[in-house]
Amino acid sequence: HMLPIMIVLAIIHVVAGEFILKKIKRQGVMLEHAGDDESDRIEEDLERYGAVGTVLNTVLNVIAILVLSTGYSMEYIAELNGSEARALLIAMGIFILAFIYSGYWGVRFVKEVQKIYPDKKGDPSTRRFTKEWLESCDEAEQEKIYKAAYKSYYVGMKIMPMCMMLAMIFHLVWNTGIMAVALVGIIWVVMTVTYNKNCLGT
Repeated sequence: HMLPIMIVLAIIHVVAGEFILKKIKRQGVMLEHAGDDESDRIEEDLERYGAVGTVLNTVLNVIAILVLSTGYSMEYIAELNGSEARALLIAMGIFILAFIYSGYWGVRFVKEVQKIYPDKKGDPSTRRFTKEWLESCDEAEQEKIYKAAYKSYYVGMKIMPMCMMLAMIFHLVWNTGIMAVALVGIIWVVMTVTYNKNCLGT
């Protein structure tokens, strides 16, 4: 059932992505002609649409990876007949196209926001984008971003030990391999080192 699931996920991804971009564009047009009170509400809606779009984009990517991983094994591939192998190849192609769309959607989203707020700087296709974007935000926006980043770190530090234990238990019971344990451990260490390094200002 991998191929039909991947097709459905890809359709949802594109339809939802385009819907959210149209909503953001429409909110931008409304903001140009809005009064002070109404502009606050429109800006809140813009933030909400952006958050929903980003979360949806990530969730659909993760679901697609999980679905693809069910048949992403050399052992499994070796046992496939001709039609099954073709279906798997098509599913992989759809997955790659959906991932490309995901990156393209992210760039278009940033460009739409920059049309609405021309003071927002940064090219989303470059490595310096996050830094340039942050520097172009005002103090209130920066404080909001910093608070959100700290809360994300805090939640990550709570989830990482649980993910590590689950990965260890799965490896013990179902022999899932040590790679999952190693990857969670690496992410945990990188997050801890990065946070503490930045706290020390180095």
